[in-house]
Amino acid sequence: MALENFNPQAPLIVSYQHYYILAVLLFVIGFLTVITRRNIVVVLMGLELMLAADNLLFLTFGNAHGITITRVVFSSLEQVQSPIGQMFMIFITIVAAAEVAVGLAIAISYYRLKASPRPESYRELHD
Repeated sequence: MALENFNPQAPLIVSYQHYYILAVLLFVIGFLTVITRRNIVVVLMGLELMLAADNLLFLTFGNAHGITITRVVFSSLEQVQSPIGQMFMIFITIVAAAEVAVGLAIAISYYRLKASPRPESYRELHD
């Protein structure tokens, strides 16, 4: 059995591949939510899930394959990772917050007008 060799004090090793797989799973779940659901609020939640998967992927990729920068700190050299992945994540988070604000404002105003949360009825907005 696998539980016979289990040691609770042993460190659990999570590699970058685990984060990549988790990001892909989150993105696929969000994509399927956007494609299959009929409620506009649930579609916006699926979009947010896709953006969260992108954030996780940018952070993981930046940490795994990022550039190491050498900087001087009080007359000694220090190796640090480049914050490019974190900067992308902050930018995506800001875009996601704006998307939620605008999307929910449009959905609420249209729901008050037509009393229907279905995305099919939103096709009238482009006219």
